Amino acid sequence: MGKQWKDGYSASVDLYLMIGDQHFGVGEVGPDALVLDRNDTAIPPGAQGDLVIVIDGEKTSQTIILPHGAPIGADEVAYF
Repeated sequence: MGKQWKDGYSASVDLYLMIGDQHFGVGEVGPDALVLDRNDTAIPPGAQGDLVIVIDGEKTSQTIILPHGAPIGADEVAYF
């Protein structure tokens, strides 16, 4: 659950990308790219996975494709 602050509310947010049985932490999501927290495993071009967003315990997911994949160490990754 998020935290109640004197001047508002801060939601608890968790973002991650699941490709097969691999879990990649995500720091930011934009309309056509995401930023991985860390990438020590190469992701091949055309990989399909689920972008999962959990806000205050409510989980949603969207299937995405990484047209260019992500080499080891890549942080920003394009998707559609």
